[in-house]
Amino acid sequence: MNNITLFMLLLISFFLNMWITDDETDFNTGIHNTEKLSFQVETFVTGFDVPWGMAFMPDERMLVTDQIGDLWIVSRNGKDKVKVSGQIPAVRAKGQGGMMDVEIHPNFINNSYIYLSFSDILENKSHTVVLRAKLVENKLIDAIIIFKADEKFYTKKSHHFGSRILFDDKGYLFIAVGDRGERHQAQSLDMPNGKMHRLHDDGSIPIDNPFYNTEASIKSIWSYGHRNPQGLVLHPVSREIWEAEHGPKGGDEINIVRKGHNYGWPVITYGRNYSGTIISEYTHKEGMDQPVFHWTPSIAVC
Repeated sequence: MNNITLFMLLLISFFLNMWITDDETDFNTGIHNTEKLSFQVETFVTGFDVPWGMAFMPDERMLVTDQIGDLWIVSRNGKDKVKVSGQIPAVRAKGQGGMMDVEIHPNFINNSYIYLSFSDILENKSHTVVLRAKLVENKLIDAIIIFKADEKFYTKKSHHFGSRILFDDKGYLFIAVGDRGERHQAQSLDMPNGKMHRLHDDGSIPIDNPFYNTEASIKSIWSYGHRNPQGLVLHPVSREIWEAEHGPKGGDEINIVRKGHNYGWPVITYGRNYSGTIISEYTHKEGMDQPVFHWTPSIAVC
């Protein structure tokens, strides 16, 4: 699958809920007609609890994470799948947490590195963590943690982990971290939550990150003011990073992630609290980026 095909599939998933007609009762059978296109759903592989992330390997097999804590390798035709063994991390599979995204290294064919994001376990608290390991046949070895927040930022809350991971064309690793239900932290540069982080492939921090020399800031931060970013993809032409972000009741967003930019949450938002009360009276503010597109009501974009 080439980059343009993958990007178009992701865009279709973004916009699908805007266009789907109300008379479709069984999503898994038949032809589905929308205002913009028609499509048919086919089952490729089954047997997961909550499949969460996937990444294609050079041989077109697919790595699939299962939220309960498993990692699988699926054959290119979907007829066979094997559970990966070895140094699989223990996860806190509660609420929105668990085993989440998976990505392969750009030079995977030579170094066998894969990356996993997950919610780890610290007593009854958790946070978004990223692990790097080598995939040798069906086993993980040489696993190391390359991204982990200070324990003071851990919380019992089980939502808004973000956790999507992506390599850009220059080999930098981007990690999306949600606000963890502590919305005010998204605007604070001394807190990891509600941020996009940028690292080298070994977890070290690039010295040209926008806040690397800002006193008291977390040096891995690339952008901030995010609520719960759970979609990341490189545009097939511009090569910019496009991000899909869950809003509250309304205000789901698509953003183009740029160095040092502030995406506004929770100071500006098109959404409201689930109770209907106002989060902010502002949808625009100087120094805060507008989304490329936003949905109100929400469609749970990712």
